[in-house]
Amino acid sequence: MKRSRHRFIWIGLTGLVMGLLTGCGQQRTAQQWFDLTWAGLAGVDAFHISGQAEVNPEANSKNARTFTYGADLEQHTRLSVQAVPVRGGIYSSGAGLKKQNGPAALELRDGTSWVIRQEGGRLDAWTAAAAGRVNPLTAIEGLRQMRKNLRLETGGARGTQVLRIEPDSEQELLRLKDHLISEMNSIQTTWNGKTAGSPHRQNAEAVQEGNQLIEASRQQLMQILAGAKVQTIYHLTINKRTNLPVRLTSETRMIYTDPKGSRHSETLWNDARFTDYR
Repeated sequence: MKRSRHRFIWIGLTGLVMGLLTGCGQQRTAQQWFDLTWAGLAGVDAFHISGQAEVNPEANSKNARTFTYGADLEQHTRLSVQAVPVRGGIYSSGAGLKKQNGPAALELRDGTSWVIRQEGGRLDAWTAAAAGRVNPLTAIEGLRQMRKNLRLETGGARGTQVLRIEPDSEQELLRLKDHLISEMNSIQTTWNGKTAGSPHRQNAEAVQEGNQLIEASRQQLMQILAGAKVQTIYHLTINKRTNLPVRLTSETRMIYTDPKGSRHSETLWNDARFTDYR
């Protein structure tokens, strides 16, 4: 009788432990899901990202600028990004992505930041934006380090978990500022590459005018960002079986005042899908 009672106690404890383990798997917090996903990405060597982004000034669809982009991760630390403008809305087909000035080649440094590798590389504005401002891997790494509010969302596809992520607005503004400055630097590098070795006086004058225009634009950008307000909402869809991202969408709304004192708003939508993990 005593031996039987001990056996039932052991079975009960085993059932309790198994129940707790099962419950933990089903009741992960939003932060735990995010941490698992980040760790999962850190352990993957290669995958593909296809996405679309749209910049919409003053909520005016007629002036919206849309581009598609593709990115391929190889050997865990090398990322190739290519983007082109497209016609239509953000959900236009990304098929037929054509190469222009060549992709941006990035490498992962210190395990935390993606840096463009090529020296003197000529990147068009779309690819520069895709490599920086809308790069999903940069966004996920940035979110890991930023203050943020996370919560679990319902309504995702079967076998997935959706996280709603709202980063601290001040830190998000700093992140956006860094990427915009980086894009300006890419424009400067491209301009320098196109005008290098110009022997004629007329070309030299054009180079000087171009440099002055880029610098003026840089200063205006800094002035605008100094008083800007930014809010971004991300939705990260995770495969529950692999803990890897399936999709990352975001909407960033920026309100700013131009040098003439007029207030403006601009919205950036981004939709990235992760496939071909290997």
